[in-house]
Amino acid sequence: MSENSLLRHKVLEFVIIFNCLFLLLPNKFKAYPIIIFFLVSIHYKIKSNQSEPFPLKKVATIAVLFILYFLSFFYSYQTAKTLSKLSTMSSIVGFPIIFGILYASGFRVSKSLRNRMFIIFNISILIFLVLSFLYFWNQEFTLSQTVVHYSNLINIRLKAFSIHPIYLSIYIGTGILTLISLFKENELIKARIFYVFLILFFSIALAILMRRGPILSLIISIAFLLQSFFKFKRALIGVILIIGIVFAGIKYLPKYKNENRFNDFTNQTYKGDIDSSVGIRYNIYKCCIEKIMEKPVIGYGIGNVQKNLDPCYKEKGIDLSKKSYNSHNQYFSILLHTGFLGLLIYFFSLIKIFKDLFKNKLFIGVAVLLFFLLSFLTENVIERENGMLLYSFILCIFLFSEKNYSPN
Repeated sequence: MSENSLLRHKVLEFVIIFNCLFLLLPNKFKAYPIIIFFLVSIHYKIKSNQSEPFPLKKVATIAVLFILYFLSFFYSYQTAKTLSKLSTMSSIVGFPIIFGILYASGFRVSKSLRNRMFIIFNISILIFLVLSFLYFWNQEFTLSQTVVHYSNLINIRLKAFSIHPIYLSIYIGTGILTLISLFKENELIKARIFYVFLILFFSIALAILMRRGPILSLIISIAFLLQSFFKFKRALIGVILIIGIVFAGIKYLPKYKNENRFNDFTNQTYKGDIDSSVGIRYNIYKCCIEKIMEKPVIGYGIGNVQKNLDPCYKEKGIDLSKKSYNSHNQYFSILLHTGFLGLLIYFFSLIKIFKDLFKNKLFIGVAVLLFFLLSFLTENVIERENGMLLYSFILCIFLFSEKNYSPN
């Protein structure tokens, strides 16, 4: 490799790693690293001596949800808000196109690059957690008060860096999974101690955020990953330790009004309390099922979903005076937007992705995708920028790795 080629390669890797710093970028500027990445990939392609077919099928497989939502735009009410929603989801087609351009230039994501990305990604989560916590603690809050209110403060008091606690939990969960992979591949004692420290720290952070969906989804995904990497006994011990740390933190750390959100599952709150979190979700899901049955084949289209859900919410007694509610389930959302036809197409794309990941023994990729798919059960993850960025970027990292040579 010539000196100029080596420089271009290093610049490209730097830009890819820079795109791992989602949490540390202001919300209004999250698109800029993607734009820079696109321009660098075009330059890399022009200067590359290699020319391979553009992996159109692979790009379409990852971007299928955007394609489906875009097509639904033409049979729904078209507004600026609708276009804004498509814009929010654009990274799920943007990243695959960029990586497809690089693929056609002969570039593959190496294991060493992937591991460096994991390290930078986890360090960015650590920096965000520490700085945001210290920022609130340094204001009018005591240590105990900061722990109690942290999950709300990051959503309403961080301004340009604000993030919903569910999405921060998803970032942390993804980080823990990648840390387990790093632990498996690095035999240096100091490195392993650092990874274990981060896993423990992130587990406590999850306990403070106390988001049920991501925590339960992560436990299942960790169980899969550990049994793929280690023998059964070691995997079982690892799962028990992480579960113990998270739930011990939930039990003993100070909480708002001393409420444990997991207790909603045992006291059947949803049956009587319409204002509780589980009660609201229970009625949201009832409305979603009713509306899906009214238009089951191709759904309502991207511009018509919310205006059909809101009247049903009012009938169920859900208060919409402060905010509206989406379906809080990605699969229900796909059904509402594109019907069973759209959901079926999406499932076919997932089968293709899982086949590629298993074929190349990328068990960390399988675990991360499983974590997202389970999180979809309680949240519209890929209809918010923070969720979409992570989902599309990390899928591309696995599917365009050096082990994955097929353009189809």
